[in-house]
Amino acid sequence: MHQTEWRGDEARARRRLRIAAIALGAWLFSAAGAVAGGSLPFSDVLEHARAVPALAEQLEAMVAQEKVDPAELVCGATRLGNQWRHLGGERVLPFECEIGARTVVIDGVIEFLDAKGKVIVTVANGDATGITKAVFSNATAVRFSDLHLKPE
Repeated sequence: MHQTEWRGDEARARRRLRIAAIALGAWLFSAAGAVAGGSLPFSDVLEHARAVPALAEQLEAMVAQEKVDPAELVCGATRLGNQWRHLGGERVLPFECEIGARTVVIDGVIEFLDAKGKVIVTVANGDATGITKAVFSNATAVRFSDLHLKPE
């Protein structure tokens, strides 16, 4: 096996292990299984990042610098569980992406909205204490703001 093939296999194995670790961490620290680990394509993460043009440019530059195919990148995220009446399965921040040899974490503020588009709870800096059973039932959409890269 050539060294480049070995590095590619190693990178894929590390990516899968990292996604599994995110899933395990989310499960261990979740409130009664309300969240779990999940994955999403890098293109979805980049779509969210486009709300902050400088962030999108940073991510695109990393992809170019690491010489990886963005279509092959998969990121880890927190997946909302079935307790969320309307949002079960939705992926939310933080997003963790392995781009070549670099691991980047995109974080920010998560706003949960009701059917009228009104913010019913905001999660910032990982503080989800405002999430209650009523939020599980009434949140119909998620919005992200203040997206940024966490320091490596």
